Amino acid sequence: MEHLRTFTYCSSQYDRPIRFAHPDWFTRYVWGFFASVQVMNFFAENSYGIPKNRDQNVKWGYWMDFCHKKRMGEIERSMPGYMYMKWVNDTEKRWWESHGREYAGFELPN
Repeated sequence: MEHLRTFTYCSSQYDRPIRFAHPDWFTRYVWGFFASVQVMNFFAENSYGIPKNRDQNVKWGYWMDFCHKKRMGEIERSMPGYMYMKWVNDTEKRWWESHGREYAGFELPN
């Protein structure tokens, strides 16, 4: 009986062991679950057309415009990026107020 795994018990009929799970249950069901999740994620991303590349120029166009304006001299180089945004959170408002300088065309949003 050494060849049996821990998922066995003896039945009352003839004292034969009954297995709850086969010896390779971990590799089949646990790793199989993770593999199934990966495959479903792959099909879901393909069906919705989610791009796999990380082109920062495409996703953050407004930030690239801001950097271009700073390079061309339209915006001063000392201006922080959070002052350029249309919406700021409370922490950025505190930073804005403690910055001590204002820039033309960029006022603190309410």
